Amino acid sequence: SATMDGQEVYTDRDWGGSTFTIAAGASAEIEVVFDAAKEAETLQFMFDSSTNDDSSSHSGSVTLSEMSFAIVEEAEEPEQPGEEPEIVETVLDAKELTFNSSIEGLYTVTADAEANTVNVTYTAVEGSTYQNVSANIAALADNSAFSVKVVNNGEAEVTLRLDVLAAGKVCVISAKVNGEEIQLNPGEGAVVKIAAKGEAVIEVAYGGEVPADQVLFMIDSCIYGDTAAHSGDVTFSEMKLLAEKAEQPGEGETEQSEADAGAAA
Repeated sequence: SATMDGQEVYTDRDWGGSTFTIAAGASAEIEVVFDAAKEAETLQFMFDSSTNDDSSSHSGSVTLSEMSFAIVEEAEEPEQPGEEPEIVETVLDAKELTFNSSIEGLYTVTADAEANTVNVTYTAVEGSTYQNVSANIAALADNSAFSVKVVNNGEAEVTLRLDVLAAGKVCVISAKVNGEEIQLNPGEGAVVKIAAKGEAVIEVAYGGEVPADQVLFMIDSCIYGDTAAHSGDVTFSEMKLLAEKAEQPGEGETEQSEADAGAAA
């Protein structure tokens, strides 16, 4: 795992390595936790050379300082019953969302107010063009996860990428498909393959200093190196935002008072 200035960042647990984005003229304190049992022996930095699909040339100047090692022992915390945070769900209304195709006419978007669904059809989407449909959703800023059910109505497998953006940058931290956590590629949201006539429930957690403001779906357009044209029919439903319930002022004190009263009795 890794943090930058105390905030968790993406770590690729399959191939290894953590990804950090540092603004021009800025500094950052980076901490990486590794498994000492694997007898690590090399420290490696990739500067502007680990960005997927980026073929441009970069220049820069970076100073590394205050490098140190520490032994971190994981303390075993006793299980505390009832400590699971309560999750508050906000169901999104399809008729109040405006999904737009990145190229007019490439994706046809139809909202069904009665069924509370959004349907997307397409006939000539090239596999590696990263075209998409997206919607600005102000309420993302007040939550920490987005969930959606995706149904593939077509006759072929669909490759779909779900991003949550903050001021145009992907801010997805983790993702689950049908309740199972999946690995993310650096700088990307959840990439999911859905079989013909199949379905999947995708949940992405997001966060960062900049408030999230947009949901984006790349449908059959995020397949690296694929120049084939794809057609399909996909329906999005059960779209909702998730957040941990905030403790109300005095709520904790009331619960403690009740616990004390019960102990005294």
